[in-house]
Amino acid sequence: MTELDAARGRLRLTTAELADPGAVAVSPRWARELLDVVARPGLRMTVRIVRPGPPLWHGVWATRRDAVLGSPVGAGRYELSPLEPVLIPFAVATIVGLRRRPVDPARTATRIPTSRYLALGDEPPGGEYAGLAAVLRGRRTAWRASSTWRDSGGEPHAARVHVIDGGDAGLWLVAPKDQDGPDPVLVVEPTDVRQVWSALTGLLGRRVRPDAERV
Repeated sequence: MTELDAARGRLRLTTAELADPGAVAVSPRWARELLDVVARPGLRMTVRIVRPGPPLWHGVWATRRDAVLGSPVGAGRYELSPLEPVLIPFAVATIVGLRRRPVDPARTATRIPTSRYLALGDEPPGGEYAGLAAVLRGRRTAWRASSTWRDSGGEPHAARVHVIDGGDAGLWLVAPKDQDGPDPVLVVEPTDVRQVWSALTGLLGRRVRPDAERV
């Protein structure tokens, strides 16, 4: 069931309503405009945050002129709020808690099969990936953000970024490398806040420019 907060310009709805925003009946113009952006965005972005407890999902929908942020506000409910398109990277950075972390020049990139990576945080100390396992066990959070959009020629595009926030162990980027075979290889490499910010802004594609099209 939808809830309107006219004073703050916020709209709360269920995940089922969010899946079909065009069918949600609201009368205020500002609420209808939020739902119109969600229903027909030029760019869609999802942010998945892993902390202790269930993962949190946030959503961003944007056209050339408007953007909407969707934030979880309880089991099966989301709050939609208006957002200036140029502020999307700053909003996502706030959501994931992006900040400067120590950079250890002695740390190096690690190539690891996906299956091992997924189980690494639960493995006992020691072994081939001991250093990375320690980072995963001590991490503050991990997050993934992905986006899709179409360019002026109608070609679809997608981008994603996967970051481990290791606290004192620094920031780490996780990226697919060799995708052939049943167990693709990931590269986990130390990074800094500037590189993460660059990857984050890369999720916008050309959406903020006049030639961005709807998907």
